Amino acid sequence: LPSTQPTSQNGSIQLRNPLSFDTLVEIPLHLSEYPLCGIIAPLYQLPLTGEPTYYFIVGTAFVLPKESEPTSGRLLIFQITSSSLSQVCEISINGGCFSLASYQGKLVAGINSEICIYDYNETTCTLQKLHSEESNICITRLSVNEADKTIAVGDSLRSVSLYHCTVEALCGRQLAQLELTASERSRRSIIALTRVVDHPSSLLLSDASGNIIVLEAIKESDLDRTNPQQCLVVKEWFHLDDQVNQFVPISLFQMNK
Repeated sequence: LPSTQPTSQNGSIQLRNPLSFDTLVEIPLHLSEYPLCGIIAPLYQLPLTGEPTYYFIVGTAFVLPKESEPTSGRLLIFQITSSSLSQVCEISINGGCFSLASYQGKLVAGINSEICIYDYNETTCTLQKLHSEESNICITRLSVNEADKTIAVGDSLRSVSLYHCTVEALCGRQLAQLELTASERSRRSIIALTRVVDHPSSLLLSDASGNIIVLEAIKESDLDRTNPQQCLVVKEWFHLDDQVNQFVPISLFQMNK
């Protein structure tokens, strides 16, 4: 649970009781450092042997008055226990980490305009950058689908881009590669992004204009029939007139009286 304290001009990471909201653990950050995102995800090296270990990962940024956007931050990895968090790894990054995701045991981070894929080594407790792709303006959201090996990237200006991600182990080395396969031509500021339940190839997003949109990737065979390209097109559109910052899938049903 990220927490900011304007009086001390820094943030903290808190572990709280879900029922009483009492603070169990509070981990202070550096001066002018604030947490921007956090996930609980398995991190492992390929090939996977046994059950993976789940970690709590936090992306931060150093917020300085003279900077229009963060130029430095950190990635923090914590081991989860019953009532505590123990930091096992940290690395410095050249920007603010606005979004995190897990893909086949690797950590995917949106750092300013760059998509980075990291490999975590449990033996040495270190993070190694496997691949990076800088083709966005400011990454706000990430959504992965391991079934079709894609990573959807929400941007503050360029809407949504879809990347095909390949992760493999070769001669004892962990390798990763990103390839842009489709994008939306309309420019919009993405606030929330996820996959449609029961149809993960479709994308559900909300933008800064108060719209909820469903996008789907289609092939444009008219451009080149021998090598059809893909683009993201709008399948559903609803103007809510309010910003949605998070989508959570739930099951709706009526109790029998």
